[in-house]
Amino acid sequence: MTATFGLTEIRIGLWPFLIYRAVVDAVGDRRALELSITGRILAAREAAEMGLAHHVTPPAALMDRAGEIATAVGQLEPRRHEEWTAIRRREPRSRLGTGRAGGSPLS
Repeated sequence: MTATFGLTEIRIGLWPFLIYRAVVDAVGDRRALELSITGRILAAREAAEMGLAHHVTPPAALMDRAGEIATAVGQLEPRRHEEWTAIRRREPRSRLGTGRAGGSPLS
């Protein structure tokens, strides 16, 4: 099975209140609205191209890729994690951007 993404709450008459702001931050207002009012399901590759996912990995390689990411995060100094957490608490999401410009140590 492969991953899919979608804001399918609308299919049962609900609005995706819990996730909507994060989706707007990732893909922008207009695309988030389109996804919310259609309930369209996206394949993993399309979701990544939109900015909803950072990685697309074949199922057979999933655990290896997860291990690589965990190793990269584990190699960062603990102080860096604390600093990032403090910044996230202080700054509104819109000022931090989406992280798609190569700012991630996992890129």
